[in-house]
Amino acid sequence: MEAVLNNIQITLLGWFYALKNQLEEKHHEIVENKWIIWVVVLIAVIGGIGYAYYCTSKGYSFSGQVRWNWPRVWDIGIGCKAN
Repeated sequence: MEAVLNNIQITLLGWFYALKNQLEEKHHEIVENKWIIWVVVLIAVIGGIGYAYYCTSKGYSFSGQVRWNWPRVWDIGIGCKAN
């Protein structure tokens, strides 16, 4: 009887470890590729700072507000306004 229980335990533990390994493999890419999000955020922050510098160097003030001007989408503005 003890040998049967031992075989069941070994089978259940093997199944549990296989499931654990499968979940680790499945979600490994998600954790590993998190740096891409930080690169995109860094590019957005650097772009925002660069655009603010551009606005102030041309004599405008940078407000940081988005002006949509719908339906004339070609007239979208991002925070540059005349002093």
